[in-house]
Amino acid sequence: MSLLAGAAGAAPCAYAAPLPDCAGLRAPQESGACVLRAADGSGFQARWAGVPERPTTADPDGSWHVHVEVEVFGPDGALRQRVGQDGPKPPYLTPADLDGDGRDELLVAMVYGGAGGNGSAEVWHDGGSGYAEAGEVGLGARPTGWRGVFAVDSHVDAGARALDFYRFEGGEVVGAATVLRPFKDGRCEARLGDIAGLGLTASEAEERFCAEASRAT
Repeated sequence: MSLLAGAAGAAPCAYAAPLPDCAGLRAPQESGACVLRAADGSGFQARWAGVPERPTTADPDGSWHVHVEVEVFGPDGALRQRVGQDGPKPPYLTPADLDGDGRDELLVAMVYGGAGGNGSAEVWHDGGSGYAEAGEVGLGARPTGWRGVFAVDSHVDAGARALDFYRFEGGEVVGAATVLRPFKDGRCEARLGDIAGLGLTASEAEERFCAEASRAT
């Protein structure tokens, strides 16, 4: 996907018109605009349309080609920033504080097969100076409440699943560990990634991620 981000002046700006809540959209291809409210009072107004070179309806291969633009509003209603991306599908947008820092990330998900289908989400992270694209994860990212780590369920192959753990490092999504499920012979296997920022030894990290995976099973 191609991505863009830009700051906006702090002049007061209200939502242009009553729009549907992004969280309630079941078929975003039938809308074209929606709004979200973050837990800290910030707001998001999203609009999407077909990329000029591609049709706005499904291609023969079943793909969509759209540009998504999101305006970010502060709790005071002032327009703070515009961010956007191009993608193959109309988006599902969700605010979620993945790392527990009190600021919601914005997840822009492209879902295949309708709501509840497969896909991935671009994570827009606010490190304190505005939103920037931080990386891509699977659908359903959720916080663990521990050291800024968040988790995503994934499929490895037929009949096998995994729980992937991530965190933010330097404004980027980095993989911390993957735990395969179900546990083989009742034993947990954690494949460790970048754990340098967690302040744990490898054995301590493995124990912690296995405990998190056990609670999520």
